Amino acid sequence: MDELIIRTENLCKSYTAVDYDIKGIRRFTKEGKKKIHALENLNLEIAPGELVGLIGANGAGKSTSIKLLTGILHPTSGNVFTFGRDPARFRRKNADRIGVMMGQRSQL
Repeated sequence: MDELIIRTENLCKSYTAVDYDIKGIRRFTKEGKKKIHALENLNLEIAPGELVGLIGANGAGKSTSIKLLTGILHPTSGNVFTFGRDPARFRRKNADRIGVMMGQRSQL
């Protein structure tokens, strides 16, 4: 069996966001921060020659997934391997084999 191109194991990405009150004033208490889960427990295997598309509603984690797979973002938890390597550590080496273009249709 050939090496998998992409493999993820329970891949998660969370952000901490500042909470604002109804008047737009930042809350400086512990309750003023909230955790946003952009991606939870993604398990994925893509073999050589497979064609894959990511579809989903706004906020489903499509862009976050691509950024994790290319090494632009670091996962909060879980593992990701692109060409058998950690994409965050080998971002430049993997960039020779990856093409990604992100943006709105009107910007393309």
